[in-house]
Amino acid sequence: MKIQKTVIVFSIILLALVSCKSSYTKIGDKNANYIPYYLKVYETDSLFIVGDYQRSYEILDSLFKKYEPIEMEGYYEYSNYVFSAVLSDNTQNIKKIAKKGYINNGDLSAIQVSVLKKLDSINTVIGLDKKEIEKYKQIYSKNINWKLREQIHKMSDEDQAIRQVDKIDMTQLADLTRVHEKMIKEIFEKHGYPNTKKIGFEENLRAVFLHTDPVEYKPNYLLPKLKEYTIKGYENPAVYAVVYDKWYYFNNRKYYYSPPKDHEVFTGAKLDSVRKTIGLPHLKYNDWRSDKFMKEIIEYRKENRT
Repeated sequence: MKIQKTVIVFSIILLALVSCKSSYTKIGDKNANYIPYYLKVYETDSLFIVGDYQRSYEILDSLFKKYEPIEMEGYYEYSNYVFSAVLSDNTQNIKKIAKKGYINNGDLSAIQVSVLKKLDSINTVIGLDKKEIEKYKQIYSKNINWKLREQIHKMSDEDQAIRQVDKIDMTQLADLTRVHEKMIKEIFEKHGYPNTKKIGFEENLRAVFLHTDPVEYKPNYLLPKLKEYTIKGYENPAVYAVVYDKWYYFNNRKYYYSPPKDHEVFTGAKLDSVRKTIGLPHLKYNDWRSDKFMKEIIEYRKENRT
């Protein structure tokens, strides 16, 4: 009887451990769904912007226990996590947490004047010296696929160069589009989605995606792949949305996710509800965000003139 009880207890513990492990979602997992992650990022981003660092830290800390962090370009939620921790005095293991940011993302990115002004004191609390930081940055650099990054950089340059002339050669443009469509497919098949963890920041295929064929390539290949990659956590949903909108406008003369001002949207459910389904913030969120950043910059300039 004692042996049976021991076996039962051991089985329960083992089951609990397996359940805990399986509940953590990594980027690219077969059944990954990063839509809730994106929505939480916008929530914590807004809290961080208005200076509620404690609540921002709490939500991000909980989020990163469930999801592998992405560090979305332009939002930098992992960096905000580190800064929120320091600014709300939640500094247990902060050195280890910051180290992970440098190794996985290459840096801790601050985009707000209010935080940039505090960086020296924040770094003092974190306690990493320059040699340590440089070592972690080198680890990050070694994990970047520099050959793929250069290929994508070249594709983006070609995409822009052929359009920045007085008279576009439509035959050459069509030929380049077909070449790029083939290359996109080859990249996806060989490397998966070339996200920032693979090629770093500031290089991407977004413009090339936009200029692919809207009749066959976008609806039958590119858009399904981008949607899959978005859900699995590889890319900011804004990329899928802008490519989808270009295709949708081509067919309907209306926009689906992100209409420019004074343009028609599709008829149906409320726009913000539709945006939420793919992991986008409220339509006016980025305008509010930009306005907050601009006010900080204006205030900073005033302070430095006096």
